[in-house]
Amino acid sequence: MPRSTVTSSIALKALPGFFGVPPAYFFDDAAAERIDAELALPSALRDAGLITSNRHGQHTLHAVTSLGTALLDNQGSLHR
Repeated sequence: MPRSTVTSSIALKALPGFFGVPPAYFFDDAAAERIDAELALPSALRDAGLITSNRHGQHTLHAVTSLGTALLDNQGSLHR
């Protein structure tokens, strides 16, 4: 097997793990759209400073920041 094929094969196996997506993300447009939609909300919440995210292997732990907690604590007062 040519070296470039081996390198490509290794990269294709490593990319999903590196980016935290299933392999189908790179080969199936419908799967990529679904995964992008699933990732949009956590990404927006992170960008707004409302959550933090930490990867642990293939899992991601999301935690509410103090700003997010303050907003959640005050949400009842917004409806008064």
